Amino acid sequence: MKQFIIVLVALATVQPAFSQNVGIGTTSPGDKLHINAPSGVDPFRVDINNNTKLRVWADGGVSIGSLAPPPADGLLVQGTLQPQNNISTPNKMYIESTADSMVIKAGGSRVIIAPNGDITIETDGTSTLNIESNGNLFVEAQGNLNLKGAAVNLEAAGNLTIKGTTINQIASTNISLNAVSINQAASGSIGLAAATINQNASATVAINGAIITLNGGGRPLARLADLVSGNTIISGSPTVFTN
Repeated sequence: MKQFIIVLVALATVQPAFSQNVGIGTTSPGDKLHINAPSGVDPFRVDINNNTKLRVWADGGVSIGSLAPPPADGLLVQGTLQPQNNISTPNKMYIESTADSMVIKAGGSRVIIAPNGDITIETDGTSTLNIESNGNLFVEAQGNLNLKGAAVNLEAAGNLTIKGTTINQIASTNISLNAVSINQAASGSIGLAAATINQNASATVAINGAIITLNGGGRPLARLADLVSGNTIISGSPTVFTN
């Protein structure tokens, strides 16, 4: 009976204490647990089985899943990041890596951003890469632009513009471009290679490059507006250019 009374007294004493805010390094805590560390002191750390899983560093950085130091006022996460809903921000999302490649993966598909700025979009053998726009669609690279796939389809309800130093569109089956106007412009070469190539525009189709190769570079070469089938000019200008 005496032990029971002691327990009741202890509970009655602890309950009001836990109903108040607790401060470490501050006499006026603003939250249930408020830690205020002096300059140069790491304020918070959580270990599981002697392995650090969460740490707040003196420079304002936070490490999750690792004891490795994060960027100052930044976040370092070791392990899988799995958002349950959308990631949204009123400002632009800024992700920077100056040394290593950045890889975004879903299923067998990947978006790879290399340290030199090259961007590669890869899909596995069963996935499809769709680039669509209800307005104008711009596909532009300051360097080389390569579009490869079993089938390459670009479609825009407005204008379709493809720009690069060199432009290569390669497909084992079909290349299909559909838009009001289609403009391909390269300071170097433009290459189209597929079993079937369709460029359909209700207005204009413009292909501008230092070198434009038809029929894989075989003869004959034709002028703009010529209809070429295999090695035969079906219609257009009567002049045939040789390599």
